[in-house]
Amino acid sequence: MLLDHDWPGNVRELENYMARAVVLAGGGPLRSDLLGPPGRVDRPWRPLRGRQGGGDLQTLIRQLVRLGVESLPDGELDRRIVGGVERELIEHVLNQCDGTQVTAARRLGINRNTLHKKVDEFRKADQAANAVEQR
Repeated sequence: MLLDHDWPGNVRELENYMARAVVLAGGGPLRSDLLGPPGRVDRPWRPLRGRQGGGDLQTLIRQLVRLGVESLPDGELDRRIVGGVERELIEHVLNQCDGTQVTAARRLGINRNTLHKKVDEFRKADQAANAVEQR
């Protein structure tokens, strides 16, 4: 399944996909049924209730933080964990709101100008990453 996907988001998409799978696995083996096929917007999030680690939000946050602390180099924790979760949340909510930033900002509980600024930062970061990849 992973090899059949063309990964249009490149490393960031693969990284996010695998991080999701690790969190949802709750310490167990990574299985393809934990997430839908890569690239699908309607990925089936399944709670971890009944599995090791629990399925509540706080438990998932703890697992993500532990994984990051154990695997990321110094100086990368905030950008990769906090920044990664923030981006994932914003992109998910924007998708649910059909790209309407005013509605998404309201749902997120942030000012629409703040949301616009963050989306612009994401776009610039993607452009910079694509420029580096093309070299």
